[in-house]
Amino acid sequence: MEQGHQHHHAPQHQEALRRIIVCFMLDGSEKYTQMTHKAIESFQKTTPYVRTGLLVPPHLPSPDFLHRFIERLPDPERVETRLYQNHFHEWNPTQHKLDLVKFADRYETVVWLDSDVLVYKDMSKLLLDFHHSPKNFAFTQDHVTSNEEFRSRWPNSDRFLFIPQAAFMCFKSHKMPEFFSVWEDIWKEWITPYPFFRYADPYPSFHASAFCIEQYALGMAVERLLSGNFDQHVHVIPRSEILITDTSRSLTSLFMPSHLQSSSTDNNSTLHGGPLSYLLAIPSGGKYSIFGSSSLNLSSLGVLSSLGGLSSLNLAGLSSAGIFSSYNISGISSLQSFSSYNISGFSSAELAALSSFGLLSLSSYGSSGLSSLSQQELFRSLASTGDLSSFSLSILGSSSLSSSSGFGNFVIVDNFGDNVIHYYSANFDKIGV
Repeated sequence: MEQGHQHHHAPQHQEALRRIIVCFMLDGSEKYTQMTHKAIESFQKTTPYVRTGLLVPPHLPSPDFLHRFIERLPDPERVETRLYQNHFHEWNPTQHKLDLVKFADRYETVVWLDSDVLVYKDMSKLLLDFHHSPKNFAFTQDHVTSNEEFRSRWPNSDRFLFIPQAAFMCFKSHKMPEFFSVWEDIWKEWITPYPFFRYADPYPSFHASAFCIEQYALGMAVERLLSGNFDQHVHVIPRSEILITDTSRSLTSLFMPSHLQSSSTDNNSTLHGGPLSYLLAIPSGGKYSIFGSSSLNLSSLGVLSSLGGLSSLNLAGLSSAGIFSSYNISGISSLQSFSSYNISGFSSAELAALSSFGLLSLSSYGSSGLSSLSQQELFRSLASTGDLSSFSLSILGSSSLSSSSGFGNFVIVDNFGDNVIHYYSANFDKIGV
């Protein structure tokens, strides 16, 4: 039974989708139960046919807890469960991702999504493309892979390095037993007899580094098993960053089409419903450039986030973004060439926008230019010059960036494959889902 969908898939695609399972975890706590329900609800509403896996603990708050949780989902019949177990003594719940392998016996493709996600678009194409491809893994790259501090301190720093972001992972089931066994063994190496005893903390300036050991072990498993033929085995899921400057609106109202929103959601604020308050950041060469526009519609997200790099992007196509609409830029062939142009005709706000595109360095402003920038504009400029490490600190609870930037409240979220928003659990109470 597929409830509430307006999807049309050919019969062969429907059959292939039923051989894929997308898995989540339910731990029984109040906060994470709400998050998990929202995540599965968004997945089932957007993506038909694909089964929903649910890892659950041996003991839940009440005997009917699991039944009531599943019955409240849009399509309870698509859900199947497995018990998770403890793999390490006194370690955080990330360890239960190792039990994802328990779904490998019945499905050809097994996918993991963290609870702090919102699936805002049908994942069918992404899942089918991977399912039918010769590749065995699909990961999105974590920003630490390009962080200089992290790279310099990583064991074997001169060798291959790819740290996956463990919030979204795809596996071909026949490769899972070996890979998960190696991942668990390496994970144990990182935390025995205590964290960072065998391997030094590669990111000591990040206060939550120990929590991310799951990803460090995952990256080392990728290195040991796949570094020699990485491109042959791994599909890299595109990742971009979205800085949401209006936290009064829920993620559902910002991203989900109105016909998939619940009745309690403001249906006038949707994916196709006009201007949004956000900034779009695209990783390029390890940097995260901020695209600032109060009028850029989110429907353009797929175009922008698929660019991948900025050096050859023609500015002529950006006039529709609302930033350069009053300027004739058709003669400018690349972003890099713009730094030599006369910028005296631009306002301070427009200078900040140009800097956020990677066109101008701070030195291009001169002292007078910098003094004319507001805190908000300067933050946009500064954000474009560094990697995401400072953002990550703010995501996980630091208020220093927010209070000093002039932005006030804001939330930075990941956009995975133009299908999934990863909003980070620390932001659950800051912006409604």
